[in-house]
Amino acid sequence: MGGIYTASITFQDQNEHFVWWTVEVRTESPKPEAVIDLRAFIRKATSAEISLSNPLNEPITFEVFFTGDGLIGDPMFSLEPKSVATYNLVFSPLVAGESQGSIGFLNEKVGEFWYDLNLIAEENPEINLPMLECELGKISHHFIELENPTGKEHYLDFKNSNPTNFDIIPDKLILPPFESVPVKIQYSPTNLDVIESGNIVFENAMIGKWRYYIEGKGLLPTVMEPSPISTAVGSSTSSMLSFKNPFKEPATVEVHMTDEDAKIFALLLKRNKFNIGPLGTLQIPYSFSPETMTESRATIVVRMTKQLQWKYPLRGIAESTSNQTDFHFKTRARKPLEEQFEMHLPGF
Repeated sequence: MGGIYTASITFQDQNEHFVWWTVEVRTESPKPEAVIDLRAFIRKATSAEISLSNPLNEPITFEVFFTGDGLIGDPMFSLEPKSVATYNLVFSPLVAGESQGSIGFLNEKVGEFWYDLNLIAEENPEINLPMLECELGKISHHFIELENPTGKEHYLDFKNSNPTNFDIIPDKLILPPFESVPVKIQYSPTNLDVIESGNIVFENAMIGKWRYYIEGKGLLPTVMEPSPISTAVGSSTSSMLSFKNPFKEPATVEVHMTDEDAKIFALLLKRNKFNIGPLGTLQIPYSFSPETMTESRATIVVRMTKQLQWKYPLRGIAESTSNQTDFHFKTRARKPLEEQFEMHLPGF
């Protein structure tokens, strides 16, 4: 590197007199061999291949010095006698922007070689996720992976342009060092046969941004997930079914039960017609009262129009319980007991 240095020179004559001289030495930085442009997307990598030659009849080793964020390379580089080889410099940025850098190769016998570097880090392009199709009243989702390429834990902020239709799970994102974290983007439709979209951005000042564009379309509902319920034979229990109005406008619905056995399943409603606000929820109570050890089924239907209706299948499981000790086993510690016995299944 260039600079101004001073040195002292001492002379001694025959009479043992000493004379001191101070010498100023001015050196100039070596001119760069070339200017190298390195361009990469953040959290990706690109490389430059720099050719070096050894004109000597003996092997040599260069010390390698480089400056600039995101540069990775070996600190030493060796060449065989009378040979040419390529040094590989990797550029893997974490934050978008443009900066300057340099790389130098130093050997006492062949000298010093420098290269200027133009370092250009770009944001990753927005990722278009496949469109999700989902029945009204249900949810669909994408899983994505967010990777932390650093040795430090990072917290991610995120922005969601359409929180009505899309949710981020989990809502607090922490990336452990050198690990990837799965993230669920969940879609809930609020329209029928209409494409709903959103932009989602995950961001951290140290490791950059991830940008996603997502679309979804609502479909006519068919049959919802079964709702199991169980109780003992001769007893009665109740449960609650939650119906959410998927639309952003008020709606009127009618509720009834099909395949109904009045002795087993029953709706606990005083009326069957309800008004629900935009994205509002209706709680629908029902009871289950089994008399025999059989599995019972019924369906609660929430109807908005002739074509638009939701069917919730109910699955009732009867149980037999005992209030006393039915079997008693006794044996010594560490000694197995084998015994054959009969089980009576009441109501079977």
